[in-house]
Amino acid sequence: MGFQLYQPTLLAAGAEDLRVHGLVLAALNLAAGLSAFLVLRVFAALGERRTAGFVLLLLAVAFLGLATGSAPVLLAFFVLQQVAFGFLQPVGRTALNQRIPGPERASLLSVQSLLARLAFGVLLFAAPWDAAFTSGLPRTYLLLGGASLLCAALA
Repeated sequence: MGFQLYQPTLLAAGAEDLRVHGLVLAALNLAAGLSAFLVLRVFAALGERRTAGFVLLLLAVAFLGLATGSAPVLLAFFVLQQVAFGFLQPVGRTALNQRIPGPERASLLSVQSLLARLAFGVLLFAAPWDAAFTSGLPRTYLLLGGASLLCAALA
């Protein structure tokens, strides 16, 4: 859900030039891609559970930082969020691949994809409707940060 709030967050911070938005999105995609190169090293060093907890804590810090709405630090928290996003898919897939036999894996991955999209839909409706353009953004980021902290505690 966090990546769907980039543009409203940039607008709320006063960055109205769409070229700035494009540059920010390009930088964030680059950050996520570069962080994906570190996944195997971090996974080997920390193990599965600690890596999952680490990624969830990164997300929590990023979301809670974005809740401040402070323009000078928004980019840093966006990058931190993208680093976590770069880890999520490979870490999740690795955990599933290690536990689920081949024939059942495809079905499980399809169900996982469907549930992820459902979760995005539920979060979109749970988030305040005014979050896109008003003071609801900090509240939405606090909600996402709290959910990430809860998941990190359970990891």
